[in-house]
Amino acid sequence: MSVDEKKELREGITTGTCAAAATAAAVEACFGTLPQSVSIELPDNSGFISVEVHSTDADNNQGKTFMASVIKYAGDDPDITNGACISASVSFEEADAVSVIIKGGVGVGTVTRPGLPIAIGESAINPVPLKMIEHEVRRRLPADRFFLVEVVISVKDGEMLAKKTLNPRLGIIGGISILGTTGIVKPFSAKSYKDTIDICLNSARADDQKMCVLSTGRRSERYAQEVYPELHERCFVQIADFFSHALKKAVDLEFEHIVLAGFFGKMCKWAMNMTYTHARTGLTDFDFLSQIASEEGLSSEFCKFVKQANNARHIFESGYPEVPGFIEAVGQKALHNAFNMIDCKALVTICLFDFNNSVYKKWEVKPGSKK
Repeated sequence: MSVDEKKELREGITTGTCAAAATAAAVEACFGTLPQSVSIELPDNSGFISVEVHSTDADNNQGKTFMASVIKYAGDDPDITNGACISASVSFEEADAVSVIIKGGVGVGTVTRPGLPIAIGESAINPVPLKMIEHEVRRRLPADRFFLVEVVISVKDGEMLAKKTLNPRLGIIGGISILGTTGIVKPFSAKSYKDTIDICLNSARADDQKMCVLSTGRRSERYAQEVYPELHERCFVQIADFFSHALKKAVDLEFEHIVLAGFFGKMCKWAMNMTYTHARTGLTDFDFLSQIASEEGLSSEFCKFVKQANNARHIFESGYPEVPGFIEAVGQKALHNAFNMIDCKALVTICLFDFNNSVYKKWEVKPGSKK
């Protein structure tokens, strides 16, 4: 697939963008406008996107509550939430200062287990969508008036849709999650993604770059750029779940130093030697992780905890004294697998980030080492 063909795939909008757009339309309705579309600022400051409004309506709360909805459009991405109706109910009270409260309503899930970026008991509205929603409220309020604004996000048939996602396994009950880190849904195609990885690595190598940093996503790439500020931007390649493909392509191009940058969940899958790490095709094997803990001589209580953990982050943040030793063992196994996957032909570094924007640890092995 050529780059031009890849660009022809239609992009969509995230559930977070939909929630922000519905909120924006409801706020505009409060101040006398019933918009057919609203302009939403993307969270990475890359610009604005126009979103069509499905409906607007005033509730009967003495004109203090307004509702609006947006239909989720996923473009060419096979997204289970495509076509979902996402609505916002926005109520206003005069106040001494602007304050925005955001809650989940019917069809939005509730977090019941640890290991997610949302506290237990809170609605499953991720941090970036929360910021987007609040931002769209604040930039539409008049400068000379102050309000307490309460926003309730709902999703029609959200509980039914959630059964087709990973939410039940993650302990998110009652509906879907409101997600999105960029505001835009990029259409997923395994071949096109591999082609993109190849194009990026080819570009860096053509520029005579000898080191590449393979990150699992935008956030890990951003952190990696802070760790390796001396590298040109083209040396950083987002590989998503294509662990094996990216490593083999990098060594085929004769990169001398390959860095794998990511978070603990992906590193666990690297330790499992999972060549493709997407959750749809391969879940984290907690029996395997528990076996690693047992082989390290860690306590039986901790081994049992690992086996029953909700997700990798749950283990990482659990506070057990055995956690550092366990992470070390997982990191070494992941490094071993990556090094063997490229036939020991390059210097390999694994750079693990914690969930506070910092490097937790690096593991490294050089050609000629026995792994």
